[in-house]
Amino acid sequence: MLIIPLDKINSKRYYDIKLVQFYLLKNKYEGRQRKVDQISKNEDKMSYYQYGNISMLNELLPVNIQFRKSNHNSLGCEFHWHEELEFYYVKKGAVLLQCNGREQWIKEGQVGFVNWCQLHRGSQFLDGTEHYIIQIGTEFFSAEIISYTKKQKQCNYLSMLIAYNQQFPVALTECKDIIDLLEKMISLLYNQGTAYQLRLKAAVYNLLAVLAEHVDFNCLLKDSKEYNTELLPLEHVKKILFFLSENYMYPDKVALPELSHHFGLSIPYLCRIFKQYTNMTVTTYLHELRCNRAASFIQKGTSLEETAYLTGFQDYNYFSKIFKRVIGMSPRKYKALR
Repeated sequence: MLIIPLDKINSKRYYDIKLVQFYLLKNKYEGRQRKVDQISKNEDKMSYYQYGNISMLNELLPVNIQFRKSNHNSLGCEFHWHEELEFYYVKKGAVLLQCNGREQWIKEGQVGFVNWCQLHRGSQFLDGTEHYIIQIGTEFFSAEIISYTKKQKQCNYLSMLIAYNQQFPVALTECKDIIDLLEKMISLLYNQGTAYQLRLKAAVYNLLAVLAEHVDFNCLLKDSKEYNTELLPLEHVKKILFFLSENYMYPDKVALPELSHHFGLSIPYLCRIFKQYTNMTVTTYLHELRCNRAASFIQKGTSLEETAYLTGFQDYNYFSKIFKRVIGMSPRKYKALR
């Protein structure tokens, strides 16, 4: 039996045949949202939630190192942020790193850097790409004080990073010292020889010192009120990204007019700041988000029609068209390859 939502009875849009088909499908898969929630709980939190809660291997040694292999059709992670400093060290191939509205290919032998709480993601890869992601917890150095200028002025290290947030380049060039230290950290963590913890801490502190050499400390004189004003649009974008991640399957909730109303921002301003920090339109990002989630559902054996519904597409043909544009192949071909 077709159950018609009460709030749709007096709506002219309801009588559109596509919406009728949508609610038929909705009732056919009654209880589907519980299934979505269950699948989401089992997925990688770093990919599915915009604030990354990084789990360190050792509370006394807040360093996390991951090795990854990727190719051109590997799915990149979604935009996210975390308090940890992050280094992308590429051993082979290349990674497209998008960070606070900027993007750059990090090539073999290069290092990408993500500062404290920056919105970022690794979105594309060349075939045969191999890279390390090295993360350093802020608790490791949050109380550290550094001196700068000949007059020995001092500042807190974390405060320096926050003040210099956007000025760090996405790719650290002329960084042989940084590469040597990252290689040492990787070797120490994987081999774990005698007193490796002390040696690893020493390498991290050396890395932080080299990183500080990239800083123009004049930026620390910037008025704090002006800096906080610059951060406000970024906070809006983070909230929008989290909302999209939680509601991408509901077309009405993520339409621009509804987003504008929900966040109290005009549509032009919302679109402008979103493009500024993600280098994508809201629609393009939403298509990519839905298709990445769809790819995950397909990998788990979910039918194509059900996948389309679960990811917010009301029409399968439209879903297939967008999926092919984003992923590079049709859903049926993608399923056959998996």
